[in-house]
Amino acid sequence: MLLLWAFVEELAKYGVAFFVDFRKRTYDEPIDAMIYLITVALGFSAFENVLFLVRSLSEGGLQISLLTASMRFIGASLLHVFSSAVLGGFIAMAYCKSRRAKIVYLIYGVVLASVLHTLFNFFIINNSIMDGSGNVLTVFAILWVGVIFILWFFEKIKTVTCKIV
Repeated sequence: MLLLWAFVEELAKYGVAFFVDFRKRTYDEPIDAMIYLITVALGFSAFENVLFLVRSLSEGGLQISLLTASMRFIGASLLHVFSSAVLGGFIAMAYCKSRRAKIVYLIYGVVLASVLHTLFNFFIINNSIMDGSGNVLTVFAILWVGVIFILWFFEKIKTVTCKIV
């Protein structure tokens, strides 16, 4: 169920980017795919975080809401940016390729982003795997390593050029 939900979220973020950004003339560089998807992810994450805050305020009060807010705004926001950047990176790598290759890269990107999203959710939800709260810190640390990879990947995508025939 976690994988299905993550898949739906990743597909939804891609859908918004596709209909709002990818079909415009301003989408003229490979790196734009990563930027557009990260922007959508930030909006998606903000909306999702507000929903969680409203729920925690009604169920647990101010103290629980502040704890929820700090964890969600650090973890969930970063996760959505990371997974969307991965998907955007796959789309960027296929920028100069055939339509068929673009579809294949898109599928791989959505699947990988969904798997990464699912792993994050699984390890955050399942506290018994690595001693409770240490689990959250470990997952956040791994996520930050992923973000460093994304920063490096941005530099690689900047060098992608289309061969003019």
